[in-house]
Amino acid sequence: MKRIIVFLQLMLSLTACNNDFLNEKTLAAESKEATGIMVSPDWLEAYYEVYCDIQNTDFKIISKPEWLDVSSTSGRFENNIATFRCKATENRDFADYGIYADLMYLQTSAGETIAITVSCLIAGNPKINVQYTSKQYISNDFFCELTIKNEGKGILLWAINSYPDWIKFTNFRDSEQNLNGILRPNEEITFHISNPEAPYPESFDEEIEIVSNDASRPSVKIGLPGSMDEGKLGIDINTLDFGRELTRISAAIINNGSGILFFSLKDLPEWLRVAPQNLYLSAGISLVLDFYCDRDKLPLENLSTTINLHTSDPQNRIVPLTVTVRNSNTNEPNVRGIEGSVTDAWMDKDADILYITTSQPNKQKISHSQRQIIP
Repeated sequence: MKRIIVFLQLMLSLTACNNDFLNEKTLAAESKEATGIMVSPDWLEAYYEVYCDIQNTDFKIISKPEWLDVSSTSGRFENNIATFRCKATENRDFADYGIYADLMYLQTSAGETIAITVSCLIAGNPKINVQYTSKQYISNDFFCELTIKNEGKGILLWAINSYPDWIKFTNFRDSEQNLNGILRPNEEITFHISNPEAPYPESFDEEIEIVSNDASRPSVKIGLPGSMDEGKLGIDINTLDFGRELTRISAAIINNGSGILFFSLKDLPEWLRVAPQNLYLSAGISLVLDFYCDRDKLPLENLSTTINLHTSDPQNRIVPLTVTVRNSNTNEPNVRGIEGSVTDAWMDKDADILYITTSQPNKQKISHSQRQIIP
């Protein structure tokens, strides 16, 4: 599960929500620019880091916005990083929601001037809406569209905070493919979610988490992409009997649901192989699973084991399949005593079963050639 540390930076190219949405400031001549910070009167005092391409050096703050409280007016750059503990105070000039930018200037012990863009967020009342707008299955790959929209009257800060390792987000609007950003009222962003390398999920309970500054919904969690719960498993076999000679058994699997079905067979014994071992099926699609028994790897004994078919069908997360195989190389004795006199016997070679009829008592015995006699 990938988890993103939320760090939202102001993009100066944003257009205004109102006339004061983003006050442009001109950098002082010959000043060096550092990365910016964003604060809000709604947030507690906190530490903020800025980066500047500068050697280890001391500095002091020579100017800052009136609405910015900083715990110390001096500090030091270590490995190009300086840390400030600060908080935004209320400002009556910020009458409406928006992001208001100003500049803070530092002077280093070497006489250099460093400019830091300080942005004050007046959030207003943002409302997040997250939805899948479409999905489809394409040749062992799938994608769906995840849309994040601001339906409130305010500035929405959002970030995809965690998601399964095996999916990829593609946003055709943002060439940098950022998984966090800022949305104005009625603005939205859409991601295509895909699995380009077609890996298999470790768990069907994984989720995508989106965090935001929506006070009523600070965290939105959604299930696996493509409404996985809509997939429904159908399989035509639950026992695989390789007998003494078979090396391959085929089974049909189908998705009887309306969404995508994931499936996988894991932790197989070394003598058993299946193709394909994992896959995605769209609605109504079926395929054949081929199970292969490598008899050269069988131990010198008859085997009966259970393997588990894992699926995204919520009613059939784990489906046990019984696998039996009789090793023709075993020297297990197959001599059994029976009561009465044998009156008839016949062998079903296809099923590998010997039928014996006796009298006094009148019984029928059924014997698998390498198994115990069954009355």
